[in-house]
Amino acid sequence: MPWNVDNSVDQILNEYRARQHWERREYQAAREHAAAAAEKALTSEDAVGYWRMSLLLAECQLELGLMQEFAVSARELAEHPAIQSDPRMLARAKALYSRALGILGQVGESLVLAQEVAALGGGDTDDGIGEMEMLHSLVAALAESGEIAEAWKYALDMARLADEGSDAETAGKAYWAVGNVAFLADNPEAGVRYHSLAAENLAPGNDVNTWALFNKGSALVRLAAGIADVETLECIERAELANSVTGGAPFSSLRFQWHGRTGCFSPERPRNQPRGWMRFLSIEVYCRITLSPRSNMLQPLLCTSWGGMMRHWPRLPILKKYS
Repeated sequence: MPWNVDNSVDQILNEYRARQHWERREYQAAREHAAAAAEKALTSEDAVGYWRMSLLLAECQLELGLMQEFAVSARELAEHPAIQSDPRMLARAKALYSRALGILGQVGESLVLAQEVAALGGGDTDDGIGEMEMLHSLVAALAESGEIAEAWKYALDMARLADEGSDAETAGKAYWAVGNVAFLADNPEAGVRYHSLAAENLAPGNDVNTWALFNKGSALVRLAAGIADVETLECIERAELANSVTGGAPFSSLRFQWHGRTGCFSPERPRNQPRGWMRFLSIEVYCRITLSPRSNMLQPLLCTSWGGMMRHWPRLPILKKYS
C-alpha cells in the first residue's frame, strides 16, 4: 500500500472527535469515530492513519469489556499488509494482539508474540510508549507462563523506563505492574516499594476508577503477603473513598481481613492468615490475573475468577516450597 496521508475534512474530524471522546472516557462514541476514521484511512491508502485509529478502536473495545471484538481488531491490525513493512507499527500492533491473547487465556501464543515484539525493538516512539507497551505485554505473558525470574528481569526494565521520565500516569501503572511481579516473585519488600511509587504517580483526579482499583489491588496483595501495617490500612481507606465516589461495590472484606490480621493471638502467625502454601497461592493467583493489561496501556485487570484461579491450581510443586 502506498504511504499516503488523508487530510480530508471528514478524516480529520473523525480522528479529532475520536480523541476527544477518548479523553472524556466516552468510549462508545470514541469507538464509533475511531472505526469510521480507520475505515476511511484504509480506503484512502493512509497506512499510518489506519494504524493509529485501529489502535484506538481496539483500546475502546477493551475499555467497554468487548474482549472478543478487541482480540479480532488487534489480530486484523497485526496481520494487515498495510503495516508489515514498518517495524514500529508492526511491533505496536503485535503488542496489542499479545495483550488480547493473554486476556483470553491463550498464554503460549501471547508469549510468542511478545517475544516477537521484543525482537522488533518494541515499536518505540519518542515518548517511550512503544517500548513500555512491549515490556508490559512480555512481562504479563512471562508471568502467566510461570517464568517469574524472566518476568522480573523485564519488569525492572519497565521500572527503569518509568524512572527516566514517563508521564505520571504511565509511570504509575508501570510501577503497579512491577510491584505485582515482585509480590509474585515472593519479594514483598520490593512489591511494597514499587506500589508506593505507583501511589505517588497515580492521581485520583485523573481517573478515580484506576485509583480505586490500584489501592484495592495493593491492599489485597499486601494482606495476602501477611502485611497488615498502617500503609495497608491507608490503601483500604483510599480505595473505599474512591469507591464511594464511583458507586462501586463496598470493600468490607478488605477491612475484615485487615482487622483479622492485626488482631493477632500468635506471635508466629497473625489471626486468619493462611498457612504458608495457601498464602503464596493466593498471591500467585491474584498477581497472575491482575498483570493482564487493561485501560489504555498498563492498568492491571482486576478480574479474579474461579476460572483463572483453577487454571493455576494444578501447579502443585509450589506446595512443597511453601508448606
